[in-house]
Amino acid sequence: TQSTWGVSRTRLQQLCTALFALVYCFLPQSGNIYVIAGLCGIFGLADGGFVTLMGPVAYDIVGSRGASQGLGYALLVMSGCMVAGSPFAGRIYDETNSLSIPFYIASGTAFVGSLVAFLARPKTTVSKRVKIEMSKSRAENIGSSQILKSENPDIKISLVMPKRESQISI
Repeated sequence: TQSTWGVSRTRLQQLCTALFALVYCFLPQSGNIYVIAGLCGIFGLADGGFVTLMGPVAYDIVGSRGASQGLGYALLVMSGCMVAGSPFAGRIYDETNSLSIPFYIASGTAFVGSLVAFLARPKTTVSKRVKIEMSKSRAENIGSSQILKSENPDIKISLVMPKRESQISI
């Protein structure tokens, strides 16, 4: 599933997650309000891209039948992190009297999330497999029908088509 520019939606979402991590990492280092505003702008663009791509990426990874459950599970995991993150950061601040450590921890977890997402492969749908296998098929004529059989012994795909006067060779 490629976008208009040939970039995978999954890879684009991973790029947004990596941008989160970079912004989290640079926020404690910035002392200028203009730098903070620029980082917040980058964070907003990355967040918009991440949230917008959640549905299509869930569809790509788990297919059409599991897309709603995949999206719901992703939102569940995110909500747990959102709820636990603020008290965790507050506790670290109370112990260390510094907000830099929670930002670095958030940056590390975002990088880990991006790497884990990089390992996720989109699910190959049956229609894609049929198109691929039918392009590598051989035709057998039986009576008034033509049967297309896959030449790959591991994949059992057969398609029965009525014979016509003018056949298109595959």
